[in-house]
Amino acid sequence: MKTNYHTHTTRCMHAVGSDEEYVLSAIKGGFQILGFSDHTPWKYRTSYVADMRMLPEELPEYIESLQYLREKYREQIDIKIGLECEYFPEYIPWLKEQIKSGTYKDGDRIPTEIELAAQFGVSRDTVRKAISVLEKESLLRKIKGSGTYVRTSLKPAPSPVGRDSRRIGILMNDIDSYIFPSIVKGINSVLNKEGYTSVIQFTNNCISQEYNALKNFLEGDFAGLIIEPTKSALPQLNYDLYQKIAHTKPAVLIHAKLPTLPLSSITMGDEAGSMKLAEFLLENGHRDTAIFCKSDEQTGTSRYLGYVKAYQKAGLPIIDQNIFWFASENLPDVFSDPLDPKIGKALTSCSAIICHDDRLAHSLRKYLQSHSEYPGDIVICGFDNSEISEEQKFTSIAHPKEQFGEYAAMRLLEKIKDPSLDVSFDFNPKLIVRNI
Repeated sequence: MKTNYHTHTTRCMHAVGSDEEYVLSAIKGGFQILGFSDHTPWKYRTSYVADMRMLPEELPEYIESLQYLREKYREQIDIKIGLECEYFPEYIPWLKEQIKSGTYKDGDRIPTEIELAAQFGVSRDTVRKAISVLEKESLLRKIKGSGTYVRTSLKPAPSPVGRDSRRIGILMNDIDSYIFPSIVKGINSVLNKEGYTSVIQFTNNCISQEYNALKNFLEGDFAGLIIEPTKSALPQLNYDLYQKIAHTKPAVLIHAKLPTLPLSSITMGDEAGSMKLAEFLLENGHRDTAIFCKSDEQTGTSRYLGYVKAYQKAGLPIIDQNIFWFASENLPDVFSDPLDPKIGKALTSCSAIICHDDRLAHSLRKYLQSHSEYPGDIVICGFDNSEISEEQKFTSIAHPKEQFGEYAAMRLLEKIKDPSLDVSFDFNPKLIVRNI
């Protein structure tokens, strides 16, 4: 068996080529196992930035990229995801100094073992041993079900910020006449019943607006937060704020996950829904289908993955030319003149099109109706089962909408009562069939 357990990427600044190029080269070379082992990111005690290791903020994207490739090429090669780690025992005295100097104050909760292991590039066991040393010296204190707290005095760790507040912060990407008002309605119906009020902010899919909103929520007196991350499929530029939220305020994410942080999430079953939709089309004779997905949101990457899994399960090849990606802000212009020639070819050769949502499906139908050169019997499918799909008779994957909002609010209230709970929930998607 040919194996390679030592492969670096461009994030280490001494390698060239994309992650996928390494995978394809290994497959071509007859390797059965390919192990990625970038130098672990490291937070130095000075402002020094190394020229041979990834930055700490690059780690989530590194993992996500390789997880995607591992799934994409799982039938051809076994991809291992790792880090080349160095052990710096001298950093334990430094951490002690940080505590004593006040960088970490009495009562502060430190990051989890998993987060610390990822941040400093060591094993979880190493982190656990270091914490044990500091516990014995009465510099840290573990509280079961809550976390590990700085202990420079004998005072108990403080209660989470905002526990007595009756305000809930809600952050969403946009609020138009699509499905979002129903989600907010569901959230508020639960909060109002329990005596809470909501403060709603919108990012308009803008990272800087997300930064300002998260900062305001952190500084304000809020009992908890419901957040729809902006550009959730891309490296999280506001990760430090999400990290602070994870350790100071009960919070629930919607439509996305941040697996490196202890933040609960409510999702609509995007991967399973897309798989159901693709399988349904295949069962009805539509072997040649195209899919259009958002590239900057986790809903898009999850729907792509479900589509791929359906084809793999059926033993059919994935045709790259039938897979299209677009950014959120480009959604209105995907099907407009001048049309991308690749899209035009797909509209000619495919019998069914899966669109990221019902809005895009509607845009496609309008385009086909005004361009007679394309087949008029293309089956158009979408996501969300919105009023658009009901009016236009699209087959669609149902978004729970108001129920989704209710669940998000109910789970957040559980989190407020017990911050140690993981209240994550993934809805079981429902296929709504029309005009097949």
